[in-house]
Amino acid sequence: SAGMAFIVRISADGGYFEASLGVAISPGVSALLIPECEHVGKLAALDQRVLALERARGGEDRRTKFLVLVESPAGLFDLDALLGQPRVIGAALGSEDFSLEMGVEPTGEVLDLPCRMIALAAAKRRQMALAVPMSIASFRDEEALAQAASLGRAFGATGALCVHPNQVRAANAAFLPSEAALAQARKVVAAWEAAGEATGVITVEGEMVDLPVVERARRALGLTPTAPRP
Repeated sequence: SAGMAFIVRISADGGYFEASLGVAISPGVSALLIPECEHVGKLAALDQRVLALERARGGEDRRTKFLVLVESPAGLFDLDALLGQPRVIGAALGSEDFSLEMGVEPTGEVLDLPCRMIALAAAKRRQMALAVPMSIASFRDEEALAQAASLGRAFGATGALCVHPNQVRAANAAFLPSEAALAQARKVVAAWEAAGEATGVITVEGEMVDLPVVERARRALGLTPTAPRP
């Protein structure tokens, strides 16, 4: 669809890796989802491989971004270094493989902490964090996914990996602001702008509003940051 960014999951190291990589590097693809990310060496080597393909096809250097898929404790504990690599725009949690590495079922108990860690590491660099504490395979349970996605958003995650249209609906409902939230954000921004530079704190409907509250409202509305009050 027009205006949408397309991210393609390439194959892990193996027989289909080169073929999937060759097909994925194209003007219509914004980023690659990189499986089994555990160390920066893999990303550094992939960066050079993709760079060669971009140049061979007349594309802009490093136009294709990377979204790292964390599927093991090793990747989780090297997450900050992974997110600091060129091209990287965020991280996602591979719930099934991560749980397999832990030797347990993909329940909220084992996925809770990884989701929080991914959200924290991504927030440090203002990157994407696709992390919901639930098995991605449970695509028929929309109610459970809605609850897990809401929890992920409360952690600071910005979205979720989906494998079925049911999951897309539930994830959008959890991660996109509601009409009520947007209406409240507009009230906050309007009141702040109307107050001018007289004070650094105002009241909106009985609630204290200072600059961090205003910035959250502006982000929800897709507005640029506000300059700090003197």
